[in-house]
Amino acid sequence: MTLSQALAAKVRLIVWCKSCQHRAEPDIADQVASYGPDVSVIDWAGRLRCSACGERKVDFVVSGGDALEPSPRAGRGGNFPAGGKVRPLPPPI
Repeated sequence: MTLSQALAAKVRLIVWCKSCQHRAEPDIADQVASYGPDVSVIDWAGRLRCSACGERKVDFVVSGGDALEPSPRAGRGGNFPAGGKVRPLPPPI
């Protein structure tokens, strides 16, 4: 998924620092303007730096959106656990 596809799908990109647990949800339109529409979300995440501590060890999740569907290769439940329930992210620290 590219940043422009993420914007069109109306997903949320939730990013957190693995070092200090700082969390952010950047505006995707701003990210498209800064990094370009054709940058993959994975490549984009690799360029990020925590605004709180400066560390580059970040992780992210793509959440919601119009175009997200379970993967057919994962069997009956797609990428989701049996029953379709997904655990929420822990609260920010």
